[in-house]
Amino acid sequence: MKERGRVLSWRDQDNSFPWRPVIQEVPVPHVLMGQSLLLQYNISGYFPDAVTVHWYKKEKGAPASALIHNRDKYEILDTTSQGQLDSTYSCTARLHFTPTLKDQGSEIICRVEHPSLDEALERSSGHLRVQGKIKSRKPIKVTAGKEEMKYSLLLENFYPKDLHIEWLGLSEDVTQTYPSSEKYTNNIDKTHSVTSDCRVPEKDLKKPNFTVCVTWRHESMDDAGSRVASSLL
Repeated sequence: MKERGRVLSWRDQDNSFPWRPVIQEVPVPHVLMGQSLLLQYNISGYFPDAVTVHWYKKEKGAPASALIHNRDKYEILDTTSQGQLDSTYSCTARLHFTPTLKDQGSEIICRVEHPSLDEALERSSGHLRVQGKIKSRKPIKVTAGKEEMKYSLLLENFYPKDLHIEWLGLSEDVTQTYPSSEKYTNNIDKTHSVTSDCRVPEKDLKKPNFTVCVTWRHESMDDAGSRVASSLL
Protein backbone atom coordinates (compact mmCIF):
# COMPACT_ATOMS: atom_id res chain seq x y z
CA MET A 1 0.00 0.00 0.00
CA LYS A 2 1.31 3.43 -0.89
CA GLU A 3 2.20 5.47 2.20
CA ARG A 4 0.03 8.53 2.63
CA GLY A 5 1.93 11.85 2.65
CA ARG A 6 2.09 13.86 5.86
CA VAL A 7 0.63 17.36 6.11
CA LEU A 8 2.85 19.88 7.90
CA SER A 9 1.61 21.23 11.21
CA TRP A 10 3.46 23.74 13.38
CA ARG A 11 2.67 21.51 16.38
CA ASP A 12 4.97 18.81 15.00
CA GLN A 13 8.13 19.82 16.83
CA ASP A 14 9.98 16.52 17.21
CA ASN A 15 13.55 16.19 15.97
CA SER A 16 12.42 15.08 12.53
CA PHE A 17 10.50 18.31 11.86
CA PRO A 18 12.53 21.26 13.16
CA TRP A 19 10.43 24.02 11.62
CA ARG A 20 11.72 26.82 13.81
CA PRO A 21 13.23 29.78 11.96
CA VAL A 22 16.97 29.93 11.42
CA ILE A 23 18.65 33.35 11.12
CA GLN A 24 21.75 33.99 9.03
CA GLU A 25 23.47 37.37 8.88
CA VAL A 26 24.50 38.89 5.55
CA PRO A 27 27.98 40.36 6.27
CA VAL A 28 28.61 44.09 5.84
CA PRO A 29 32.27 44.89 5.00
CA HIS A 30 32.30 48.53 6.12
CA VAL A 31 29.98 50.90 7.98
CA LEU A 32 30.75 54.25 6.35
CA MET A 33 29.44 57.56 7.64
CA GLY A 34 27.25 59.40 5.17
CA GLN A 35 26.81 56.33 2.95
CA SER A 36 23.63 54.25 2.93
CA LEU A 37 23.86 50.94 4.78
CA LEU A 38 21.65 47.88 4.39
CA LEU A 39 21.57 45.42 7.29
CA GLN A 40 20.15 42.05 6.25
CA TYR A 41 19.28 38.77 7.94
CA ASN A 42 18.10 35.73 5.99
CA ILE A 43 15.38 33.87 7.90
CA SER A 44 14.57 30.35 6.73
CA GLY A 45 13.17 26.92 7.60
CA TYR A 46 9.99 28.03 9.38
CA PHE A 47 6.38 26.87 9.21
CA PRO A 48 3.69 28.19 9.26
CA ASP A 49 4.08 31.50 7.44
CA ALA A 50 3.70 33.58 10.59
CA VAL A 51 7.06 35.20 11.24
CA THR A 52 7.24 38.69 12.78
CA VAL A 53 10.36 40.87 12.65
CA HIS A 54 11.16 43.90 14.82
CA TRP A 55 14.29 46.03 14.83
CA TYR A 56 15.84 47.57 17.94
CA LYS A 57 18.73 49.90 18.61
CA LYS A 58 20.86 49.91 21.74
CA GLU A 59 22.85 53.10 22.13
CA LYS A 60 26.39 52.87 23.44
CA GLY A 61 26.21 52.72 27.24
CA ALA A 62 22.40 52.48 27.29
CA PRO A 63 20.87 49.94 29.73
CA ALA A 64 18.24 48.74 27.24
CA SER A 65 17.38 48.76 23.56
CA ALA A 66 14.66 50.86 21.92
CA LEU A 67 12.26 49.85 19.16
CA ILE A 68 13.14 51.27 15.73
CA HIS A 69 10.21 52.78 13.85
CA ASN A 70 9.91 53.05 10.09
CA ARG A 71 10.54 56.78 9.97
CA ASP A 72 13.22 59.44 10.29
CA LYS A 73 16.60 57.94 9.30
CA TYR A 74 15.39 54.32 9.28
CA GLU A 75 13.57 52.45 6.52
CA ILE A 76 12.29 48.96 7.35
CA LEU A 77 11.86 47.07 4.10
CA ASP A 78 9.27 44.42 3.28
CA THR A 79 9.79 40.90 4.68
CA THR A 80 7.29 38.94 2.57
CA SER A 81 7.80 35.19 2.96
CA GLN A 82 8.61 32.91 0.03
CA GLY A 83 7.49 29.27 -0.06
CA GLN A 84 10.23 26.66 -0.44
CA LEU A 85 10.25 23.18 -2.01
CA ASP A 86 10.22 21.53 1.44
CA SER A 87 6.99 23.43 2.28
CA THR A 88 8.77 25.73 4.75
CA TYR A 89 9.12 29.47 4.27
CA SER A 90 11.94 31.99 4.11
CA CYS A 91 12.30 35.76 4.02
CA THR A 92 14.93 38.46 4.37
CA ALA A 93 14.71 41.09 7.11
CA ARG A 94 16.21 44.37 5.88
CA LEU A 95 16.91 47.69 7.56
CA HIS A 96 18.20 50.66 5.59
CA PHE A 97 19.78 53.76 7.13
CA THR A 98 22.68 56.17 6.74
CA PRO A 99 25.07 56.00 9.71
CA THR A 100 26.80 58.97 11.32
CA LEU A 101 29.48 59.11 14.00
CA LYS A 102 26.66 59.37 16.56
CA ASP A 103 25.99 55.69 15.81
CA GLN A 104 29.51 54.73 16.89
CA GLY A 105 29.42 51.84 19.37
CA SER A 106 25.66 51.30 19.15
CA GLU A 107 24.03 47.96 18.28
CA ILE A 108 21.25 47.17 15.83
CA ILE A 109 19.23 44.13 16.90
CA CYS A 110 16.95 42.02 14.70
CA ARG A 111 14.29 40.19 16.75
CA VAL A 112 12.30 37.37 15.16
CA GLU A 113 9.07 35.92 16.59
CA HIS A 114 7.26 32.77 15.41
CA PRO A 115 4.60 30.40 16.89
CA SER A 116 7.18 27.58 17.05
CA LEU A 117 9.41 29.60 19.40
CA ASP A 118 9.11 29.85 23.17
CA GLU A 119 11.23 33.01 23.07
CA ALA A 120 12.04 35.40 20.25
CA LEU A 121 15.34 34.94 18.41
CA GLU A 122 17.74 37.89 18.35
CA ARG A 123 20.75 38.71 16.24
CA SER A 124 22.93 41.77 16.86
CA SER A 125 25.11 43.74 14.50
CA GLY A 126 27.64 43.98 17.31
CA HIS A 127 29.01 47.37 18.26
CA LEU A 128 28.98 49.46 15.09
CA ARG A 129 32.42 50.70 14.06
CA VAL A 130 31.58 53.70 11.91
CA GLN A 131 34.32 54.80 9.52
CA GLY A 132 34.89 57.85 7.38
CA LYS A 133 36.35 56.97 3.98
CA ILE A 134 39.24 59.10 2.76
CA LYS A 135 38.56 61.67 0.07
CA SER A 136 41.41 62.67 -2.24
CA ARG A 137 39.98 65.51 -4.31
CA LYS A 138 43.16 67.34 -5.34
CA PRO A 139 46.25 66.22 -7.25
CA ILE A 140 49.71 66.22 -5.70
CA LYS A 141 50.98 69.78 -5.33
CA VAL A 142 54.58 70.26 -6.50
CA THR A 143 56.70 73.20 -5.30
CA ALA A 144 60.28 73.88 -6.40
CA GLY A 145 62.84 74.49 -3.66
CA LYS A 146 66.60 74.86 -3.35
CA GLU A 147 68.13 71.67 -4.76
CA GLU A 148 64.92 69.79 -4.01
CA MET A 149 61.27 69.46 -4.92
CA LYS A 150 58.46 69.50 -2.37
CA TYR A 151 55.46 67.24 -2.92
CA SER A 152 52.23 67.76 -0.94
CA LEU A 153 49.04 65.72 -0.78
CA LEU A 154 45.76 66.57 0.97
CA LEU A 155 43.57 63.72 2.25
CA GLU A 156 40.20 64.64 3.76
CA ASN A 157 37.28 63.49 5.91
CA PHE A 158 38.52 60.17 7.25
CA TYR A 159 37.76 58.44 10.56
CA PRO A 160 39.35 57.12 12.71
CA LYS A 161 42.58 59.11 12.67
CA ASP A 162 45.04 56.24 12.21
CA LEU A 163 46.48 56.39 8.71
CA HIS A 164 49.61 55.11 6.95
CA ILE A 165 51.17 57.27 4.22
CA GLU A 166 54.24 56.31 2.19
CA TRP A 167 56.11 58.33 -0.43
CA LEU A 168 58.13 56.46 -3.06
CA GLY A 169 60.57 57.43 -5.79
CA LEU A 170 60.40 55.16 -8.83
CA SER A 171 63.23 55.04 -11.35
CA GLU A 172 63.52 52.15 -13.80
CA ASP A 173 63.98 49.09 -11.53
CA VAL A 174 64.78 51.05 -8.36
CA THR A 175 62.25 52.00 -5.67
CA GLN A 176 63.23 54.38 -2.87
CA THR A 177 61.22 55.41 0.19
CA TYR A 178 61.29 59.06 1.33
CA PRO A 179 60.42 60.45 4.78
CA SER A 180 57.40 62.71 5.10
CA SER A 181 55.76 65.03 7.60
CA GLU A 182 52.03 65.12 8.30
CA LYS A 183 49.86 67.93 9.62
CA TYR A 184 46.43 66.83 10.85
CA THR A 185 43.32 68.96 11.28
CA ASN A 186 40.01 68.10 12.98
CA ASN A 187 36.82 68.79 11.03
CA ILE A 188 33.46 69.98 12.38
CA ASP A 189 31.90 66.55 11.77
CA LYS A 190 34.67 64.95 13.92
CA THR A 191 36.46 63.47 10.92
CA HIS A 192 40.10 64.25 10.18
CA SER A 193 42.12 65.68 7.31
CA VAL A 194 45.86 65.62 6.75
CA THR A 195 48.44 67.31 4.55
CA SER A 196 51.46 65.12 3.87
CA ASP A 197 54.69 66.75 2.66
CA CYS A 198 57.69 65.00 1.13
CA ARG A 199 60.97 66.51 -0.08
CA VAL A 200 62.96 64.83 -2.85
CA PRO A 201 66.60 65.83 -3.56
CA GLU A 202 67.45 67.25 -6.98
CA LYS A 203 69.98 64.49 -7.65
CA ASP A 204 67.19 61.91 -7.47
CA LEU A 205 64.93 63.98 -9.68
CA LYS A 206 67.51 63.76 -12.48
CA LYS A 207 67.39 59.98 -12.63
CA PRO A 208 65.98 58.57 -15.90
CA ASN A 209 62.20 58.14 -15.92
CA PHE A 210 61.96 59.27 -12.31
CA THR A 211 58.47 59.41 -10.82
CA VAL A 212 57.13 60.22 -7.36
CA CYS A 213 54.28 58.11 -6.02
CA VAL A 214 52.36 58.34 -2.74
CA THR A 215 50.22 55.57 -1.25
CA TRP A 216 47.90 55.55 1.75
CA ARG A 217 46.12 52.87 3.76
CA HIS A 218 43.17 53.25 6.11
CA GLU A 219 40.81 50.77 7.77
CA SER A 220 37.87 52.10 5.74
CA MET A 221 39.56 50.90 2.53
CA ASP A 222 39.93 47.39 1.13
CA ASP A 223 42.82 48.46 -1.12
CA ALA A 224 45.46 51.15 -0.78
CA GLY A 225 44.91 54.51 -2.47
CA SER A 226 47.64 56.13 -4.58
CA ARG A 227 48.59 59.10 -6.70
CA VAL A 228 51.52 59.71 -9.05
CA ALA A 229 53.30 62.97 -9.90
CA SER A 230 56.14 63.65 -12.32
CA SER A 231 59.34 65.37 -11.21
CA LEU A 232 58.69 68.32 -13.56
CA LEU A 233 62.37 68.32 -14.52
